[in-house]
Amino acid sequence: MRYCRSCRERVQQLGRFLILKRDDFRCAYCGKQALEDGAGLHLDHVVPRIAGGRDIASNLITSCAECNLSKHAELLTPRQTARYLAEIQRRNEQSGISNETGIRENGSERESEEVADAQVQAG
Repeated sequence: MRYCRSCRERVQQLGRFLILKRDDFRCAYCGKQALEDGAGLHLDHVVPRIAGGRDIASNLITSCAECNLSKHAELLTPRQTARYLAEIQRRNEQSGISNETGIRENGSERESEEVADAQVQAG
């Protein structure tokens, strides 16, 4: 099997980009946008990993650096969690993103990585 560094790097950005695009490059908490407000955007776990949250599209939301870093691993209230998770599910459906799509911590989408690996092996 050949290793294709550029293929791997492109795939690593795909998952992160899907979530950012789904959320219109806007912080879900305060509404700041990357282009208009110059906000640095992160992916945030609605249910933190420390509380059992998974790295999947239905648990990730766009957050500006300020909101994400001030939140840390604090849990949202049950009402807030339900509201954000419902909104994420609605956006995933509109965007054609599977709720179970796995996004790794480094931003890669697992399904796409498997495709890239297969392409590298074939090429």
